[in-house]
Formats: sequence, structure tokens, C-alpha cells
Amino acid sequence: MNVGREIVLVHSPLLSPMSWSAVAEALTAMEHRVVVPDLRPVLSGNPPFYARVFSAVAEVIGRDVGSVVLVGHSGAGALLPGIAGALPVPATGLVYVDALLPHPGTSWLESLSEDRAAHLRSLCRDGRLPPWSTWFPAEVLEKALPDEAMRAAFHDDLPELPWALTTEPMPSVVLDPAPRKAYIRLSEAYDQMAASAEESGWPARKPCADPEHTVEKAAWNSPVRPPDPTAAGSGWRPVRGRRPAPVFRPRPAPRRDGS
Repeated sequence: MNVGREIVLVHSPLLSPMSWSAVAEALTAMEHRVVVPDLRPVLSGNPPFYARVFSAVAEVIGRDVGSVVLVGHSGAGALLPGIAGALPVPATGLVYVDALLPHPGTSWLESLSEDRAAHLRSLCRDGRLPPWSTWFPAEVLEKALPDEAMRAAFHDDLPELPWALTTEPMPSVVLDPAPRKAYIRLSEAYDQMAASAEESGWPARKPCADPEHTVEKAAWNSPVRPPDPTAAGSGWRPVRGRRPAPVFRPRPAPRRDGS
């Protein structure tokens, strides 16, 4: 039986499913059907990465789902078209939350400014990037996540990505019919991305400023402030992940040959 639409929250390759945990809980409380794939197992191996990521996310979609809304944060934004193209059901919406825009034919490294690319190279050790929380002074994360226990759990969940991921070109995907797209800008760092989205005709918004707004209040201390990507659904499929995170249990992306 087809139960309707499922919201798929895709975490940044630099982070973990925990970055969506409060959002998943809030959307579930609003009776949306939500799943949060864990990309870390797929991204921990050898290239090629992107095709395996797209397939792995597609495999976690419920068999009774009729359509999907994909929501990507940060680096996951560039993955959304490829994921949409691999899904067994239509993606009716792509929501970019402080996220990179698609850069088909170009690698992550090539999409960065010269300064940021040089900084990324300086971080690489033995072919891997250290956990994202070590890329900047400790007080930056302390300000973003004042709760010490949450901050420690967040740090412990972060992956060490292979450098090869930064140099793999993003595949070009043509979606027909094209899903609706929207951009949610949460921080000034993504002003340029939000402006580009608006120039392309996408709706681009800042989050609701009302602290009583249900979703935003529920996830106020989450590393990712939540959107409401809309979508009708019923129920949330809690699933066991590689390492349980607070609030919800992420769905693991299956390992494949070469990973």
C-alpha cells in the first residue's frame, strides 16, 4: 500500500546523522514520515563515491512510499540531484538548507575558492581529512553547541573523510520531470548560494524568527536549524544505525564492493 510522501534528511559528508536528529524528532512529532540515511559507511572507503552514495540512499526508501522530498544540509546539497535520479519513486522537492548548490562535472575541491581549497589541502594528513570539528578553534563549536554532552557526542560521530572524495567530479544528472527546489539560508556564509538560488527562480527564505514556532523551538540547539519542507506522510520509520545518536536512530547506508 502506498502511504504517501517521505522526507529524507541528508547530512553533510563532513557530519553525521546526528546533525539532523532534532529536526527528525520535530518533523515526526508533526506526523511527517522521516528517514535519515547514514552516509559514513559508504564514504569511508575508496572511490568512486558518489554513485554508491546515490544508490545507498535510494535503498533506504520505504517500499510503500509514493514520493520523496530530499532535504540536504551543507555539502549534501550538491548530492541531491544524483540521489533524486537514483530513487525508486519520484522526488517531488529538493530543499537546500545552508547547502552547496549542484556543481556537475566539477569536484568539491574545484568548486571552492583558492583560499578555501588551500586551507583544505593543509588539513589533509595521510590521505584523509580530520573530523570537521577540528578545522577551527574549539570555542567556535562551544558557541554553536553550548551543551557539553551534546558537543562531545557530536564530535565523536564525525568521520575522517578520504581526500579522494574532494577530487571526484560530481556526476551530471538530468531529472525529468524536474522537482521543485527551495533554498533555506540560515547563516551569512551561504548568502551567495541563496542569491544564486533566487536568481535561478527558486524560493529562498530565512528561518522563522518566532521562537515559539514548533519546529524551530524543538531544534533550537541542533547543529542544523530545521526547515519544514512540507510533505504529507504518516509515521517515522525508526531504524538502527551504526552508532545510535540522540533522539533518533539513523538508517545506515549499506557497504558495497570497494567501500
